[in-house]
Amino acid sequence: RCYTLPTSIIDVSRYPLIQEADVIHLHWINHFVDYPSFFKKVKKPFVWTLHDENLFLGIAHYTESKSYGGDLEAEYYHKKMKIVKGIERLGIVFLSEMMYNQYRQHEMILNAKTTIINNAVDYNNYYPAKKNIARQQMGIPQDAVVFVFVSAELFDSRKGLDILVKALENMQILNVMILAIGTVGSYQVSSTVNAIGPIYNIEKMSLAYSCADYFVMPSCQEAFAQTPIEAMSCGVPAIVFPVSGTRELINKTNGILCNGFTQKDLEEGINKAMNTVYDSDEIRKDVIARFSPEKIAKSYMDFYNQILLDKKL
Repeated sequence: RCYTLPTSIIDVSRYPLIQEADVIHLHWINHFVDYPSFFKKVKKPFVWTLHDENLFLGIAHYTESKSYGGDLEAEYYHKKMKIVKGIERLGIVFLSEMMYNQYRQHEMILNAKTTIINNAVDYNNYYPAKKNIARQQMGIPQDAVVFVFVSAELFDSRKGLDILVKALENMQILNVMILAIGTVGSYQVSSTVNAIGPIYNIEKMSLAYSCADYFVMPSCQEAFAQTPIEAMSCGVPAIVFPVSGTRELINKTNGILCNGFTQKDLEEGINKAMNTVYDSDEIRKDVIARFSPEKIAKSYMDFYNQILLDKKL
């Protein structure tokens, strides 16, 4: 969604778990948390993990949409800032260094404590299958060169499926296939795209990742890219654009971080990946070491304690 109001008719503050909690951890709260009443009634420490730019805007969720918000954008920005600045103890979690560097000194959160904690991947759910078996079960030809692409909506231009299609068509790779996962909607599927729709079963999602030779994310905007670490948990190398989170994610052993956001940049990244030998076991071990639920949970527990102990916030 591009726009949401920071108001709601739902009184979440009355919920028993809110009353019992020592710390309130917020994620995506739009449409059901009413800023004016909720933050006035609930006088507890808050930790807020940011999944987009909405906290720093009025009603928009991305800076590129800000100009279309009109008077409402400015009106709700000032209302939100007054409310958020009134929170006595607030901890802000950024999912990536890029978001942290961009917003940690923003006027909305000058009184807040800030940190970076990446998303986790549940490696017990996302695990590799043998490629030939995965392809057999998913109906994918054994001799295909498979690039898996994932987006909630394939027609979302920010996610870059069109760029991937054009890049692979231009490169003329023999037996190439894009295994595209997500709602097809109005997207016009080309001959190189095998659009299988959305997948809601994690076991099947692991099979889909395991079919691939490479995972590709030519996205122009992310808070922290979740799908690459899912693919890498299945032992698949990733080729990604340099969006938020990917600089921390990609190294020489697990994939390619493209130099920019153009078709040429993507083609160069794909070419580099195809000329690199990757060890699937090492890719999985690395992602578990850095993004396991156990490691990320410990980071959150440490941050909760900081917020609880810091009376100056």
